[in-house]
Parts: sequence; structure tokens; C-alpha cells
Amino acid sequence: MSRSKKTSRRIKEKIISSIIGMIIIIVLSLLGYNLNITNQNNETIGINTQNNNNTNINESQKETQTNVDIVSKNNLKVYFIDVGQADSILITQKNQSMLIDAGNNEDGPDVVSFIKEKGISKLDYVVGTHPHEDHIGGLDDVINSDIQIENILMPKIQTNTKTFEDVLDAISNKELKVTAPNKGEMFDLGEANFEIMTDSILDEKNLNLSSITIRITFGNNSFLFMGDSEIKNEKTREWPKSDVLKVGHHRVKYK
Repeated sequence: MSRSKKTSRRIKEKIISSIIGMIIIIVLSLLGYNLNITNQNNETIGINTQNNNNTNINESQKETQTNVDIVSKNNLKVYFIDVGQADSILITQKNQSMLIDAGNNEDGPDVVSFIKEKGISKLDYVVGTHPHEDHIGGLDDVINSDIQIENILMPKIQTNTKTFEDVLDAISNKELKVTAPNKGEMFDLGEANFEIMTDSILDEKNLNLSSITIRITFGNNSFLFMGDSEIKNEKTREWPKSDVLKVGHHRVKYK
């Protein structure tokens, strides 16, 4: 693909990401959430998911305009990092952090920079939801960086792509271990906790079905991260109500 076509594709992806962010804001606004939105020059979109008059977004919490920053009471933060038509989500609570996916191969350095800009030197959990390039492409950069990593969660399925092999090499070089979580397992993230919502469906012909789905709760707030889960995954259980849904396939129409 020529450089001009790649540039055009990235511009379209960023426009789509911004539109998705605004849709999230509008929906949450209609549900009665307090919104704190700065102008373009001040560079942040903030959503307070708790009705707490004492919670304010200060200058140190401001992010680039293309990143949606969802901030809930007592500093649970969910950052949807701008990686175009891909996924990368950073979640922090107190002194613990979790990264869910890291975008495409070329997004790795940006994801690492974003994490470090938050003053984070350790990730308690790194989750590769499933082995598609637009989810794990940048994970090798994160793992190979000087960011300390405590736990890596990935489904028990493999592929022979170079992207996947790069991630495995990075894990091996750092002498880390991979855990394949099971449905119902619970993990703590500061004062928040998250649950693995389904077992991965291991189908080498459809890697999306192996997606690790996570629901994180903090106080009265909840966030559901679907990876690229599909209808077959959704039909495996009854789903509890969640405040924020990260839709599978980055909002792309799926048949």
C-alpha cells in the first residue's frame, strides 16, 4: 500500500474513532451522566460516571482530543487510546493498572508513550484479547519496553502470523508466563475488580471467538469490554447490565 493510501486510511480511522467517542458521550449524557468537555485547544473529553460534585478533571488528567477519557469516582480511569480502527484500553485504579490490547503493529510506540505519560511504570495486567493484529500488534513493544509487567492474559489459541510470534518472543525474552483465564475468574485491580465473562471458544478458523471478555466493576459503575466477541459468544450466557459497553469489532458492521 502506498504512503498516501496509508495516510488516507489513518485519517479515516481517526475520524471514525472521534465519531464513536462523541456517540458514547451523547448516549451517556442522555442517561443522565455529568459531562466535562473542553474545547479543541484544551484537548480533553472527560466523562464523570458518578454524580459527585466534588469530582473535577484537573490539568494533569487532560488527554488528547482523540482519546476518550472516562473518569469515575475515586480515580478509576478508563482510557480508550486512539489507535484508529483497532483496540487499546488502559485502566487504572489507585496504584494498579491494566492494558487491554495494544492496537496494530505500528501503534506500539504510541501505546508505550501514552502509558508512560500517565506516570505508569508497572502494568499489573496485560490482556491480549485474541491474536488478531489490530489487537495484539503493539503488545510486543509494550512487553519489550521498560514497563514492568506482572501478569499476561491471553486465550489458549495460537496462530502462525509474525505478529503473534513477535508477541510470544517478547514474552519469552522477558521470562514471563501467559495465563489463559476461565469464565467466572475474578481479579482485583486496586479497589475495583474484573471478571472473565465467557470461556474462549477455540476455533482456528475464527479467532474472534477466542476473545477474552472482561467486565470491570467499581462501586456502582461497570464497564464491559467485548474484544471481538461475536454472537456465538454472546449466546453462551445471560449478560448483566453494564454502564459502558466497548462494542466488539470497533463498531464495524458485522453480518
